[in-house]
Amino acid sequence: MQPPTAPEAIGDAEVLQIATRVLAGIALRGLALSARPMPLRQFQLLSVLEEMGRTSTEQAARALRLSLPSVTRLVDRLVASGYLARGTHPYNRSVVTLELTSSGRDLVARVMHWRHQELARILHKLGSPERRAAIEAIRTFVHAASGTGYGIDHLISGRPD
Repeated sequence: MQPPTAPEAIGDAEVLQIATRVLAGIALRGLALSARPMPLRQFQLLSVLEEMGRTSTEQAARALRLSLPSVTRLVDRLVASGYLARGTHPYNRSVVTLELTSSGRDLVARVMHWRHQELARILHKLGSPERRAAIEAIRTFVHAASGTGYGIDHLISGRPD
């Protein structure tokens, strides 16, 4: 086993790779709160619908940067699990709408609450100046990542991707 590398000796991209592992671990551990195993992509759809409210399948696909058939498969599984309901647009019955069920809203709330607590626990280990610097750096990184297909543009701009 190799001795740990000093943090300042790790390259920038490697630090981000490690941070990605931490954040992915937090994201995946939070999914253990669901009654059934759920792939991250399904939870991403639930999260987008929590943020956007009732929306068309097409808008959800755009927000996630997925094809319509891919979203339809995710929707089929989430409807079968009871987390999502299909509907129709009140003025255009050919448009399929998606909306979280109460079970879906509850799951998203529980997972997000757990993630929030876990991130706060980790941030609490930092001193105040380091915490502010880390948050500002991540904020800048997130803005740099907008427009690159990671499904965050609607969060930054306040409108669908």
